[in-house]
Amino acid sequence: MATKSTIVHLDLTQNDLRPKAAIEIAKLIRNYDKQDKLESVILDKNSIGDAGLQEISVGLNDRYTNMGSSNKPPLRYLSIAATKITERGFAWLSQRLDVIFSHMEKYTYKDI
Repeated sequence: MATKSTIVHLDLTQNDLRPKAAIEIAKLIRNYDKQDKLESVILDKNSIGDAGLQEISVGLNDRYTNMGSSNKPPLRYLSIAATKITERGFAWLSQRLDVIFSHMEKYTYKDI
């Protein structure tokens, strides 16, 4: 039996995180079996860039898939304020969120 984590809120604000760090963060997000209580990830004031944001987006999508047809969002809160990304990176995140939310009936962006 896999050991469950007790991480609920992960605040990585202003840690000078680069795109490679986002790969590890995405692994943490995607592993729902071990991180089932994770509800929020704060990445404010970092330099993950578009590549890092893409990793996070894929991690969110994988987390939702691993949750198994749930009407629950993969995270309740994701913050990327003052993070160095472009419109293209944000568009990628938005597209991934649209895919997740299109499968959910109960929640909307406003609910989260």
